[in-house]
Amino acid sequence: MLRPTFDKTILGKTPKVYALWCGTKVSANGFALVLSLAMMGLLVLLMLSLSIFLQVEMQMGVQQQKQEEARQNALLAVQIALADLQKYAGPDQRITAKADLLDENATHRHWTGVWHTNPPGGSTPFETGQPRWLVSALTEFPNPSNEILANPITLVGAGSSTDNAVLADRLSINENGNPIGNYAYWVGDEGIKVNTLAREPDAYKDTSATAYADQLLRLSMAHEPRWQPLLGSGFEIQPSQQDRMFSLRQLRLLDDNLPINQFFHDLSPFS
Repeated sequence: MLRPTFDKTILGKTPKVYALWCGTKVSANGFALVLSLAMMGLLVLLMLSLSIFLQVEMQMGVQQQKQEEARQNALLAVQIALADLQKYAGPDQRITAKADLLDENATHRHWTGVWHTNPPGGSTPFETGQPRWLVSALTEFPNPSNEILANPITLVGAGSSTDNAVLADRLSINENGNPIGNYAYWVGDEGIKVNTLAREPDAYKDTSATAYADQLLRLSMAHEPRWQPLLGSGFEIQPSQQDRMFSLRQLRLLDDNLPINQFFHDLSPFS
């Protein structure tokens, strides 16, 4: 800062102007306060960031734990379903069919039943000729015609038509008498579905009287699907396309408007 001063010792003469330097002194205590406040703000921001990071990690850990528990519950359901399938449908003297074979208007028409072809007679309905339904239910021998499930869950058909829906009971998984999870299962019968990969020689398609022998031979093999009655008269599929179709979803590559969801229980490339 420059401040002008006058020399008053010489009167009557031109005053002399001197330039004097005056500096402003800054206190060191103020600078330390500002630095401290900045460091405290940085530490608060760091602690907030660490807190958010830990919360996210904890939430992810809980979510992963729940997903792992769900996978283990699903694996348990698969093991129980396979055990029931081997126990009731494993021997040769068994027949499988859907519940709509007995009742077209059954509430659970897509349940798979196993019948004993030569019932030995015994204490269980299965041993006396009644079917065993391969589905999780609170009762050991439920009735698919009018069974009311206590804790139902939709295993097939969510988001599609009601006719394709398959419901089952959620069963509890207990540890020391306390429920720790749930599971449910349903076994579908692929053997009663039309095989989408089946091919027939052209001779088998002849319906004339001279093709009687070929018609008898045709009865011994899986029939080729009749696509037009199923998917519409305007739908055509070439043999080369049919040979490469390994899932029903691939039909959408031919036509986006095909109602493939409604044929879940009727068509299969795995039959």
